[in-house]
Amino acid sequence: MSTGQIEGMKKLVLIGLLPLMLAACGIGGTPRNYDVSGTISGTQPSGTLKMAVVGVNLGGVVNTATGQIAINSPDGKKFSVDYPPSPADGLYQVIAYIDANGNGKYDLGETRTANNNKYLAYARSSGGLASLVGLKAGWNYVVGTAVTQPSRITDYDLSW
Repeated sequence: MSTGQIEGMKKLVLIGLLPLMLAACGIGGTPRNYDVSGTISGTQPSGTLKMAVVGVNLGGVVNTATGQIAINSPDGKKFSVDYPPSPADGLYQVIAYIDANGNGKYDLGETRTANNNKYLAYARSSGGLASLVGLKAGWNYVVGTAVTQPSRITDYDLSW
């Protein structure tokens, strides 16, 4: 085998392994399971774009005291995130926001996307209050009044 062929093979191996290595390391908030994905429509405001999974109350107001997962968005139009690793029972939203103060988390008042009446709901069990609103144990997808439990959510679209 010639030196040129060996160098070419090295490049192919590196090109093939690099995305896997980056995903395994979680660099840039790379999702592992791609639990929730969608698109972001509209004109993105200027500033540093971030994604987050945030807790919300029944009125749809973000609870900033709830632990957030911040994700760097690779491009401004398509996104994918994983579910939080240790969620509490409750409602959540996936949002894109402009991190105006650079602290890596969504703060009330920062420009953010609308969730288009889509929520994630987590329930540890399917009894009690959860069953009254149609939630099953685990992650649930709530669109309007419809509750489903898909293995992956691919239409969690956001808009500016």
